[in-house]
Amino acid sequence: MRKCHFRLLIVCVVVSHILLAHMGIVKAGQPAEQIDANRYPNVHQFFSSIDLGAFTGGAVLEADRWWCPAEAYIAPPQGVIEAFLYAAVSDELTAMRWLALMSKVLHAEGLAMCSSGDPLNAAIELLNIDLGLALPLRELGSFAWLPRYDPADPTKFMRLNLIYRKQYIHHFRKEILPVDLKIGYGEIVRSIDNGVERNGYLTSMDFYVSDSRIGFENIEGLAARQQGIIGLLQRILFFLPDNVAGMYVENNELVARALVTIRVPNFETTSKYQMRIRE
Repeated sequence: MRKCHFRLLIVCVVVSHILLAHMGIVKAGQPAEQIDANRYPNVHQFFSSIDLGAFTGGAVLEADRWWCPAEAYIAPPQGVIEAFLYAAVSDELTAMRWLALMSKVLHAEGLAMCSSGDPLNAAIELLNIDLGLALPLRELGSFAWLPRYDPADPTKFMRLNLIYRKQYIHHFRKEILPVDLKIGYGEIVRSIDNGVERNGYLTSMDFYVSDSRIGFENIEGLAARQQGIIGLLQRILFFLPDNVAGMYVENNELVARALVTIRVPNFETTSKYQMRIRE
């Protein structure tokens, strides 16, 4: 336990030095104004202490413009991601709420986030974070988090493109969610991954944010198989649908719509679903 706390202390000191190099004065309309300081004090402090413009990336390569069609985007370094993750853990957020807060900031600022998945996964590993009930990120090669502005539906905030390097089955612990997710079962695509053009597997979805509801809809390239007897039937009766139609949180209840709709009550206030530091 002491070693774990000491390690976190060192990480926080390193991260604080990284943040100091990028500090800016928060002005009207800048990121922190999108975050409720009373409900999410650590995330609010994170965005109060950072200038997102300092992480603007260069021109998007022609081979990558199809998944990151952005003129202005950011690619935060690992140290900044660590600080944001640590703030989310300190505020006892679920991964879904963490994404919602980031979405509010990027949407308001008109910024996309396009990056390799390696800094994100390295930050998660360094801090030894359990993401709780979250979209699996193992084998994530690249991702784009793109603002959307739809007059017909102002709650459609973002488009998420994920390119996985490999296909695999993610087994949630039964007490978390009795479902196995089939990752990387979308379209085979070509992209630049660490300077090399290679094949990957596309998963994409829209992310919605409103005062009462947050979550994913219009999901493509992600499939689910129920654990237990229903999952056995899905394997035997191949014509049974296994696509995930949507996953959202409303009134503190997680709703996952697939072959069978699953409801998880008290989702955001139950510790096993929240992001946390592993002991």
